Amino acid sequence: MGAFTIIEALIVTIIVLLCMIIILTRPRRMIATTNACINNLRQIDAAFQVFALEHSDRFPWQCSVTNSGTLELVGSESPVPHFQAVSIYLKSFDALICPVDKGRQAGTDSTSISNRNISYFISTEAKPDRPNLILAGDRNLEIAGRPVKPGSFVLTTNASLGWSSGLHSKHSRERRGNILFTDSLHIEATPMTDLAVVVMRQGLATNRLVFP
Repeated sequence: MGAFTIIEALIVTIIVLLCMIIILTRPRRMIATTNACINNLRQIDAAFQVFALEHSDRFPWQCSVTNSGTLELVGSESPVPHFQAVSIYLKSFDALICPVDKGRQAGTDSTSISNRNISYFISTEAKPDRPNLILAGDRNLEIAGRPVKPGSFVLTTNASLGWSSGLHSKHSRERRGNILFTDSLHIEATPMTDLAVVVMRQGLATNRLVFP
């Protein structure tokens, strides 16, 4: 068997270098997209907190529609009304889209946004005076190995929780997602193994979550 020619050696070297670049840059991309998603949740949190400040320490689902809230729309099976209620406090509708959620795109105005313009679920059990409660999080949550479908979902403390392989778990061995709590800017990049602990820590028997 003959030795490599110079051209063959160059080709092998280029392939090895490309593989190294891919391997080394993937963690950086993952960190960058996770940080961008966390920044989105910070904007979402700020919007809900400002709404609460202006509405007697209540979130939209605790206020009637006549007071700019969504109390009568909690049964709508969509997080859209709740995000619409705080849209004037958002810097941009881009904040409602996770950077790795490629199947969705940012809305252009509050009246036209739909589930396709949102990457995050909302918990209508959240209250400003309960800092340990979940307020929002990545939509790729799964129960007993099946992704939660769009609409209203009642989460119990004994549910078999996990993250689906989408979003932040696409390029990671460990499935994970981001969860926002009501205590202002408390966001956790939560591994699947810690999800049950996070839910039980709230001290609630059930959570009513609304998925886009």
